[in-house]
Amino acid sequence: LSGDGKLVAIGAPGNNQNGRDSGVVRVMSYGDSDSILEIIDNKLSACEGHCTKDSQCQNGLSCYKRSGIEAVPGCAGYGISGQNYCSNRPPDYLFFVGSNRPAGSLGPCEGKCTADADCQEGLVCHPRIRFDPVPGCDGTGRKNHGYCIHPGGIAPSR
Repeated sequence: LSGDGKLVAIGAPGNNQNGRDSGVVRVMSYGDSDSILEIIDNKLSACEGHCTKDSQCQNGLSCYKRSGIEAVPGCAGYGISGQNYCSNRPPDYLFFVGSNRPAGSLGPCEGKCTADADCQEGLVCHPRIRFDPVPGCDGTGRKNHGYCIHPGGIAPSR
């Protein structure tokens, strides 16, 4: 509780939303009526889940979509199988953005692509069998999904 009694942090130790016994904290303040608590920032922090889109994560974080227990970039442990988590995505890390994206919208190391037209200009779709490595990209990504890469797997120098 803040000194003026207007701000409170509420914790739930043992909450399993973000992994076994990970806990969760929400910061709240009294609204205009002084009787209703409002969540100040309801966006998920790094390594918090369950997100379905980037806008549910704090600024600068992305919703890392998973199908199993693959590691979440920048987070320890594996969390709950199949649950998505907000993360600070490292460059050149395989990132499953999803299906049915607008043509030409997938960037380097992003999937799911099925043709070069799914990728941004200058990139090509790299088809993938099982968890075969994707040239120029790190991480596990999703099994049997294509990812956009620079031709030859090497990013041009800037």
